Amino acid sequence: MNDILENKMSRAFTLQDLMSKNKTKWETNKAIKKVMTEIDTSVQNVQNLDAELLKNKKGITEDKKNKQTDLINSALKLQAGVLAYAASINDIILLKSIGFSKSKIEHSRDTVVYDLCKSIYDTAEPLKTELVDFMLVQEDFDKTKGDLEKYEASMQAPRTAVSEDKTKNANLNDEVKKIDDLIRNKLNYLMLPFRASDSKFYNSYKTACLVIELGKRKTVGTIKITGKVIDFESGKSLANVKIWVEGVYDIKTTSKADGSFELTLKNAGTYVILAEKEGYYQAEDSLDVEEKNSYEMNIDMELKVGTESE
Repeated sequence: MNDILENKMSRAFTLQDLMSKNKTKWETNKAIKKVMTEIDTSVQNVQNLDAELLKNKKGITEDKKNKQTDLINSALKLQAGVLAYAASINDIILLKSIGFSKSKIEHSRDTVVYDLCKSIYDTAEPLKTELVDFMLVQEDFDKTKGDLEKYEASMQAPRTAVSEDKTKNANLNDEVKKIDDLIRNKLNYLMLPFRASDSKFYNSYKTACLVIELGKRKTVGTIKITGKVIDFESGKSLANVKIWVEGVYDIKTTSKADGSFELTLKNAGTYVILAEKEGYYQAEDSLDVEEKNSYEMNIDMELKVGTESE
């Protein structure tokens, strides 16, 4: 899971924890209960998919390592017999042809390990009859040949797994997006009644939804973000709203009389845009910035309980 997805899941986990601790406040609300069930299901799906991806990657790596060890050991057994035979007949060329050390084989790239071990096998195979006197039998040759085939197949396994992992990653992304949509387009609205009936719980909910960190970024040039700040209930534009990018303290602005604002970024990535105005709850919205020149977004701000709008 990349940084951006981990950041979004961090918010989901924080939200789950808050809602679990305050379950008695909302469990009789069928709509909230339905949304939380969907969120919980998607979170579990993400965790399962992430575990499968990690397991596949780890399993393939371990399997290849085990097959490499088997191949090296069986090849070294053939090598020992060939070297002993070469020494007995004083064949210096044969000694040098496969006289590489175990350390050299073990510390080589995968394809080189295969080539070195195959070289040992190809050198030993024509000398089967002679090597009987040096404690090598047909089973030894068969094992090395089989180990070569298994190791070659294990080197191809990561390529085969790529297409399977792409599908799992796509499904994982879809589940994270579903969680975001459920929070933004459903739960945020369903929680509004608590703003007046239980402001402490509502404020905690708003804070939980702010738990997100910055993802990885790369420089792509100047990127402009423009939009308006609007009162969530009345739809009126809000002036003098402080707007900034979380974690990037030199990127900030204040909304104009018509509520409009503009921010300038230089890097692609996931950003959290924050807005603050006296009498209103702090607002936040995440924005995935890619390689394009401009983005538009509006920021809705909710009036705090007991406060009159301008």
